[in-house]
Amino acid sequence: MAKKTMEMEVEKEGGGLGRFLFIATPILFTLVLVGAIVMLFNVNLRNTMFTTLDKIPIVKNWVPSADNTSSANPASNQTESTAATVDQLKQQLTEAQSKNTEQAKQIQTLQDQVKNQSGTTTGGNSAGTTGTTTTGTTGTPGVTAQTVPTEQDKQLKNLANVYSDMSASKAASIMQNMNTDEQVLIFSKMNSQNQASILQKMDPKVAAETSLALKNATAASLATLQTKTANASNATPTASTKLDSEAMAQTFTTMPANSAASLLLQTSKVSQTKVLQVLNTLDDATRAGILSAMSTQDPAATAQIVNRLMGN
Repeated sequence: MAKKTMEMEVEKEGGGLGRFLFIATPILFTLVLVGAIVMLFNVNLRNTMFTTLDKIPIVKNWVPSADNTSSANPASNQTESTAATVDQLKQQLTEAQSKNTEQAKQIQTLQDQVKNQSGTTTGGNSAGTTGTTTTGTTGTPGVTAQTVPTEQDKQLKNLANVYSDMSASKAASIMQNMNTDEQVLIFSKMNSQNQASILQKMDPKVAAETSLALKNATAASLATLQTKTANASNATPTASTKLDSEAMAQTFTTMPANSAASLLLQTSKVSQTKVLQVLNTLDDATRAGILSAMSTQDPAATAQIVNRLMGN
């Protein structure tokens, strides 16, 4: 009987402890979980707990130190990092502005140098132009000195038109008796089609020399040739050979009187001496027909030529 009583008491004691543990275990688990969550998200409480645990001799080796500011205050670290980035960007902006200022100064300096060089070049060109226009080869003003080439240029253009209106063979036979400079001056006033038509009728050697001279001709060289030809027309020409005189006479004899008259009138504007040479080589009948046509076209010029022809 006593044995049964003891067994009942043991069962009562075991049943009470089990009931206590059954109730206390969830409560303790909840408290531990809440404490862990609070310490995890509450920075101040966590720092306080770490400070307290640091004071315990053995436990302080198991927990992190409360002085670790990088893990204790991430917001402060983020603020410091942002401030450092802002300072770095400000420094880079200042350096970029300094570079832009230096580049602007360099650009301004180069622009000033270009302006100075342009002013110097303009001044030199103006001085050169003034010197050219105010000084002539004969001591006359520049405008008067430039009038002669202009008039000669018109005469050459008219003479080139006369040769262009003639047949290519007749024009070639006449121009072959001119020197290369005169041929170049006349050809320079023709278009390429007329040049080709006359050159192919000329002697191959003469045509080659004239073509080469035309290829190398420039505006400056043509102006020099005009001046040279104008000066040479005022000098006494050398006597033509007998063969040249016969060729010229034969050419003008076969030409129509009107064409020969137009050609001689244009030639007289460049050199009347050459016109006189041509007329002296012609027979009376041919010379009379040409002079008649010349008097119809330009009586004044014809009178001057006849006057000089009679004087010779």
